[in-house]
Amino acid sequence: MKKVIIGLLCLMFFQIIVSQNKGTGLIPLTPEEMLKIQEVHSEFIGAGDLLYDKLSSSYGDENQERFDLRSVNGISEVKDQFECGSCWAFSTLAAMESSNLLINQKQIDLSEQQLVNCIGQSKGCNGGYPEMALQELLKSDKGVVSEKEIPYQNKKGYCAIAQNSPVKVSNWGQLDDNASITEIKRAIVKHGAVIAALNASSTAFQSYNSKSGILQDKNTGKVSHAVVLAGWDDTKQAWLIKNSWGIKWGQEGYGWVKYGKQDLKRFSWVDVTRLDDSYQLPQFTEADKYTLNISSVLGSIQDYQILGLFIDSGKKVYRYGMNKKNVKYNNKVKLTPGAHKIVVVTYSKVSKDGKKSTILGESVAKTVVMNADKSFKLSYKKRIKNPNVFLIELEEVKVKR
Repeated sequence: MKKVIIGLLCLMFFQIIVSQNKGTGLIPLTPEEMLKIQEVHSEFIGAGDLLYDKLSSSYGDENQERFDLRSVNGISEVKDQFECGSCWAFSTLAAMESSNLLINQKQIDLSEQQLVNCIGQSKGCNGGYPEMALQELLKSDKGVVSEKEIPYQNKKGYCAIAQNSPVKVSNWGQLDDNASITEIKRAIVKHGAVIAALNASSTAFQSYNSKSGILQDKNTGKVSHAVVLAGWDDTKQAWLIKNSWGIKWGQEGYGWVKYGKQDLKRFSWVDVTRLDDSYQLPQFTEADKYTLNISSVLGSIQDYQILGLFIDSGKKVYRYGMNKKNVKYNNKVKLTPGAHKIVVVTYSKVSKDGKKSTILGESVAKTVVMNADKSFKLSYKKRIKNPNVFLIELEEVKVKR
């Protein structure tokens, strides 16, 4: 009888493992491939890393004991890649969907099938690289369409995109494999879900459920699967991960991985473009009497621009997206009467000679006395940091009364 019970238990356990039958699909990167990716991105962002960071919002506190993107509506629903080795596509779009929720407050179910079909350097259901997917999306400046437009098929299909999408990659970056816990936390609160590679080959990972606790397999130096980090809990000493194996895996599709375990590495973040209508004026008080306007028009080589307006040493910060050419954007904010220090920071994606790159700018602090509505236009003056960081000059223009 004892042997029968043991046999039944073994059979049940085997069925649980088989029933998962989920794909992975992360292809290892050689040191040469990783170096090439870093070189390409370094050429794209130039000397603008630190200035770009000023334009990033913060959606949480990296020093808090616990953080969960679900608590700030910053993560999309759990999906299922089934048997297809497309984790690279699911993790890439989980990060983009998270960024879109945080930056644009828009929930769009993006099409993993588009990536499986169309990312040239991937192998479809036989694996791929999140880093190369992000790089290709950034370079092509093509958006990702919705799941409704190109539904998931669990196999590679023909690459045909019916229309473009406003959900595009504005910028992305990588953390070192040996990044500190604090650095990873900072990336999560500033950019949303962070893509990460891990080892998913163990029985503990594949059969993980709501009662399993914390995944903490020893590091082997090998990774096979891509997920996203959606938060942390210092009391558990663990990362909250969102998997792409459906809601029957783990805790409704989520799980916990011990800091420094499970071969976690290859951390990448992504920011999507800020839409024209993503900014809404906050509720101002009666004391906010006058309107300050910073006008801007995209130049001939500019595809997209973020404008950050920093008031009184960053006590108030406003960010605006500009996506259309031949449109005069009036980026407005209301201020109280009196003197205010104004700094403008910009980030532009540009196309020149068939290549994508960036131009960034920053103005010196300008004291503006608000005793009436005022408007300024910006212009790029001298280069202050090679090759692509410029000094911005704010020139006052008359406001029609």
